[in-house]
Amino acid sequence: MEKKGYILTDENEHTFVLNGVAYSYAEIEELERFVGIRADDIDVYTEDGTKFLLLSPEQYLAVYQRSSKDGYRISVRKKKDSEKIELLKELIADNKEIRFCSQRLYELLTTVPKGRVITYGQLAEMLGNKGWARAVGNALHKNPDGNKYPCYRVVNSKGELSASFVFGGEDVQKKRLEADGIEVVNGKVDLNKYGINNKN
Repeated sequence: MEKKGYILTDENEHTFVLNGVAYSYAEIEELERFVGIRADDIDVYTEDGTKFLLLSPEQYLAVYQRSSKDGYRISVRKKKDSEKIELLKELIADNKEIRFCSQRLYELLTTVPKGRVITYGQLAEMLGNKGWARAVGNALHKNPDGNKYPCYRVVNSKGELSASFVFGGEDVQKKRLEADGIEVVNGKVDLNKYGINNKN
């Protein structure tokens, strides 16, 4: 799936997982009631019969908080609700920081040589804050030109490829890395061999 939204809507309730955390969704008719967001004013696309609304993290958080207060979406364990809200707040903070350096991030991608990979954390550190790794991943999903800015050379801290690689998924990322001469085994790259800091 190439596009990512914060609200998944159709006639049923759904859940999606972001960075290992499951989030519940308000249905499309609830948006205006909760936070005054008109679905007609939001970018909407359909994939496999399911509609996706592309909301900002701030909009999603507003929906989630208001719907929880309204009793519409409350987890069995209330602790889970507070955990989700805190994670969403972190995501918003990360996105606000990364907005100022997205172009710098894309430029950094051009410095990763053929035959090497770099991690999200390394890119975040190069941008000035290693805590921005998650925000780096989010920004890469908005990469305007996958050929000019080779985000396929970015892997996680374990060397794993991204199942949600924005230009075609993990299989495409694997093929592009292999075309660079990088060996991919079971969805992973050996960072000791192909990492950007490796001198061999």
